[in-house]
Amino acid sequence: SQSHDKAAQMFKSAADMGHAQALNNLGLAYSEGDGVPKSPEEALMLWKKSADLGYVQGMLNYASTIERGGESGAKTAVEWYKIAAERERSPTGARYLAEAYTVGKGGLSQDYEEGIKWFLRAGDLGDTKCLVKAALLYQALNRNAESIRLLSRASKLGEIDALYEVGRAYERGVGVSADITKAMKYYGMAGKSGHEQALQRYKEVKEQFGQEL
Repeated sequence: SQSHDKAAQMFKSAADMGHAQALNNLGLAYSEGDGVPKSPEEALMLWKKSADLGYVQGMLNYASTIERGGESGAKTAVEWYKIAAERERSPTGARYLAEAYTVGKGGLSQDYEEGIKWFLRAGDLGDTKCLVKAALLYQALNRNAESIRLLSRASKLGEIDALYEVGRAYERGVGVSADITKAMKYYGMAGKSGHEQALQRYKEVKEQFGQEL
């Protein structure tokens, strides 16, 4: 459309002057073919320039793209995620770094402790879904009391996945004493908020225990 063409031209003018955000936005335009001919190569070059100028979204777009290009790309991507997370305090950078540690990619050894550290950092920076991810890693390490504390914190912040996981913990007696009534309470709260698995489990448990609840 004409408006998209005009926007792309404005970004190009600003990018030519070395404006980091405009470089990133022009990269997005080239990646989508939005007002300019589609060119993943041009997009990548522009994101790299934006990243070099310290623009966080440019870093993340560049890194997440090159991460898909084999082990060498993944290593460079992890370096950018670290910069975004540590220097720029980006919750997305911290989450990507946590995910890299969790599976062991980009030259990193698999390390759940580091994964927890960076998921918690992302959570503190505003990505509260990452608190649930950290809690699940605590469970994988059999640190169930810490997991429950974190899930309780996340549930109070409105994370419905946390409500579901607290329900599962009460149903199975993991990190807390098994309590089917409390499990139903949490499944119910999560289900009312749109969590389909919680709603399904609520129905199954109610059918199983019936009047005992």
